[in-house]
Amino acid sequence: MNLPPPSTKFINTSLQGAKETCKVSMAKAVHMKQLMKMTDVAVEGSSQKRGFSSKNDVVTVTSVETGKVIDVEMLSKHCVCPSKINHP
Repeated sequence: MNLPPPSTKFINTSLQGAKETCKVSMAKAVHMKQLMKMTDVAVEGSSQKRGFSSKNDVVTVTSVETGKVIDVEMLSKHCVCPSKINHP
């Protein structure tokens, strides 16, 4: 597609809004962490294919009390290393 790049004004406005949202979200997360020392979690894993032949998997950890996502890990057997020589 032959589209022109977005205007600098739009990029700067979007960046400022993203920074403000990020700061508020992180402040809330720190406050929640200070309130909850011990919490029950639910761990769920999913694969792209059934069995042990899947090359892509995802694991999510959510809080049982709040329902918020605590952690997400994406696992892949695909190596994206710049140098595969150093990869075991």
